[in-house]
Amino acid sequence: MMAHEYKDNPGELAKSIISDKEESHGMEFPTIRQEGKAKIEDGEITFTWITTLGKPVTETKPLLTPEKIVQVTKARHERFHSMPPGTRESEQARLDRKHVSAHPEKTLRAAWDLMDEDTQMELCMMLDESSHYGISDPKWAKEHQGKASEVMGDDGKAL
Repeated sequence: MMAHEYKDNPGELAKSIISDKEESHGMEFPTIRQEGKAKIEDGEITFTWITTLGKPVTETKPLLTPEKIVQVTKARHERFHSMPPGTRESEQARLDRKHVSAHPEKTLRAAWDLMDEDTQMELCMMLDESSHYGISDPKWAKEHQGKASEVMGDDGKAL
């Protein structure tokens, strides 16, 4: 199925990237594939992610409640749904995605149960294996930063 065909059938995209058997709204909770663990302490979560240019960055952000994860995910879905095809994800949007995906599975499952189908589809994309790339400890991120794909500008040249 071509990417543009998923627009008319969003459930098909979600089903193409999930495999766990827990169902909600006809969709299954996605399998979470993390290469490492985020550190949770004093209501904050510290995680390392790799920017689109391959730079590892360690961030400490507030630990989100399931309700807040639903809000963030729903807003992300609405924002991207309103953008034209081919729009690139900003670094801030990438950071927000990594922040959500670094949360413990228990929190993500609780958020999943509160989501409608469109928001679940967005969470599936946020938790996709490639979305988890670089969430780990700083040492792991540095060792693997060379695996980040080359980012091309609109002119077809590497940034």
